[in-house]
Amino acid sequence: MKKIGVLLPTFTIEYCYDILEGIYSYFKDKNVQVIIAQTKCPHSTECIFDYQHWASVEYLKSKDIDAIIVFSGVYCSTLDEEAFKKIMQGFKDKPIISIAANLGIRNSYTIKLNCNKVYEDIVSHLKNVHHCQRIAFMSASATGS
Repeated sequence: MKKIGVLLPTFTIEYCYDILEGIYSYFKDKNVQVIIAQTKCPHSTECIFDYQHWASVEYLKSKDIDAIIVFSGVYCSTLDEEAFKKIMQGFKDKPIISIAANLGIRNSYTIKLNCNKVYEDIVSHLKNVHHCQRIAFMSASATGS
């Protein structure tokens, strides 16, 4: 049985929950065990016990785990991308599937969303299916969100 480690900072973001559902849905009929490590921000000291969240990463580095899926875009929303890439170097001996950020590490693969295509599909759906004529778009991109 293969073991896939999933590295994410939180379950409380709907985006993370939706991707986790997709991961479980994909692997449910396969001979794969999915192991989730909710870590918060790496090496966080915001709360007295935050160090325990990152401790689970050491298990994901072990030989028991065959590959890693990492929610890199979520990590990099609060952590410098270069700093996160250095942290992920510890997994370089395993295949790493990075969601959003290109880690530039040997054996790493990146999954990115084509936002322009998604927005076109959404607007097209609103116009053609729901017959919307006046559509507003609000963005938080200027805030780095």
